[in-house]
Amino acid sequence: MKVLKLSIVFCAAFLCILTSSCKKEDSLLISESDELAASSLKSVPNSGTITAQYYDSPGGEDIAKAIDGNVNTKYLTFHNSVWLQWQGNTALVLTKYAITSANDFATRDPKSWTLYGSNDGNSWTALDVRANQTFSARFQKKEYLLNANLAYTYFKLDITANNGASITQLAEWDLDGSVPQYVATVYQHCPYGGYAVQLSEGSYSLTDLEARVVINNDLSSLKVQSGYRVILYDGDNFTGNYVIKTSDSQCLTDDGFNDKTTSIKVEKAGPTENIDDLMPLAHGFTYTESTPMGQHYAGLHVTTDSDRAWLSNPGTLPTIPSALATSLHWANFSVTLYPYGNPSPADINQHNIGDCGGIAAMASMAYLAPNFVKTLINDNGNGTYAVAMFDPQGKPVTVVVDSRFLADSNGNLGEVSGKGGIAVWSTILEKAIMKYNEIYHANTTIEGIGSEHTIPLFTGNGSSFAFDRNILTPDELARVARVCLAEGKFIIGGFGQVLPVGNVNTVTAHAYTIMISGAPTALFAMRNPWGVNPLVSGGYETTTDGVLDIPATGSVPSIIDFRIIEPGLAGTAGTTSPYIPPVQSLKSSEQVRISERLIKTGM
Repeated sequence: MKVLKLSIVFCAAFLCILTSSCKKEDSLLISESDELAASSLKSVPNSGTITAQYYDSPGGEDIAKAIDGNVNTKYLTFHNSVWLQWQGNTALVLTKYAITSANDFATRDPKSWTLYGSNDGNSWTALDVRANQTFSARFQKKEYLLNANLAYTYFKLDITANNGASITQLAEWDLDGSVPQYVATVYQHCPYGGYAVQLSEGSYSLTDLEARVVINNDLSSLKVQSGYRVILYDGDNFTGNYVIKTSDSQCLTDDGFNDKTTSIKVEKAGPTENIDDLMPLAHGFTYTESTPMGQHYAGLHVTTDSDRAWLSNPGTLPTIPSALATSLHWANFSVTLYPYGNPSPADINQHNIGDCGGIAAMASMAYLAPNFVKTLINDNGNGTYAVAMFDPQGKPVTVVVDSRFLADSNGNLGEVSGKGGIAVWSTILEKAIMKYNEIYHANTTIEGIGSEHTIPLFTGNGSSFAFDRNILTPDELARVARVCLAEGKFIIGGFGQVLPVGNVNTVTAHAYTIMISGAPTALFAMRNPWGVNPLVSGGYETTTDGVLDIPATGSVPSIIDFRIIEPGLAGTAGTTSPYIPPVQSLKSSEQVRISERLIKTGM
């Protein structure tokens, strides 16, 4: 069923609610006691008001007879088209409706009509459209099922044609459904201010939200009942960036999602999983009380004013790593910050620098918190970029870089790049790390930098822990991935040996980004920061953006290790959705430029 949103103004409509200017037979206000009788007859779902477009009915054949549950009575009007409207005192999810033909003259039966729903009586959504309907007998009841999950207060049956007479009649108009259980409320302002709209379980496109008088890009806070979750999307029809909320949020600014909601899903959260029972098997904890940045940064250099001046000067350059000093040089490149509109793991493609742990961590940031990544970089508009980072003591520091990046002898970008070798947001962050290291000497060189050393530079939180390979069962590995990704934690993994996964091989001594898999039988997915995977037969597989779906059976799960890093400022929205590479990134002709040195070492 195609659902269309219509705004209809009935200028000549007659609305009668038992005022002194109306005849009693022209409208009927159902009382609570009448509601019981009506519900038992399945004519109307709840208490409310029935109205009609015309009030020319003969005595005893008024609009009230359309919902009295008695097929021996009827509603009649001296018009060949007419609308009937039910306004309930509570909203209803309508699952079916029915029309029963009256006692005589088949030419008076409704033939074509549209059923509408509304929550304000002004903006209407078409729920069902019927044409050329016939009733083969008198008192025949025809039911029409609806695939509906949204609640409405008003229902309008707009009969646009009958079967040829100048009079239209029907014995009964039945509405059947259920009163929705509201489990979430969205608000216009922070905190819990402005208009408030209650939502039941279901999916709400922009059309659905507008029918509930929710304005596009206008929501700022929400409340959600325990056991449910609300997924907010910045694109229509559940596309684009999103955040998942399983508890109240008094201001969506904290999630980078204020005034950005275009469509919404409200669904059961499912059983709450945790990994408490697995934590005794974890090791490599990096938390320390001395700095929020983690043990690796404890006791390192304290920022001085001269440090800040050097870091904020776009003209200062870091030292080229010694292993690359003869093969790479600084060169100017044009920058396309976000080729796909937002940061994507597809923007991580390694070439010459051996920092797989660092850039796999960046891919995890793009997967879990793309909106956060966008807050890290300020485009100064003159070919320079200011990057928000944290010094070893966990205090903010700004690193500014220009558009000079490391290039090989052929002029190709040697740093991490987007598809096609273009400079993107990840290229800027990688250079910022190199420049940061020039002052703080957190690592001897950027080569070999750990994922747990990279994430805190941008999130301010260096707490992490690890699970060694062959410690967890396949199901336990999958549970760790699900739970930690849903909590917004970044997960980087690796393989202990080379094994085939389908038609490609794993790479050892190499970092991968852990993701939810779109394959129903897979434990999870692991993305190679090369952006490709080596084929068992030789060469590279280039059409999956380097994503491996990890099988639940066989030897592969036993050779996988995990490093889990706290999200810090990136937030805990997390995800339960698989990574779907941008279509534009899946090119079989993508040129593979991975240094032979990295292929041999896996760095």
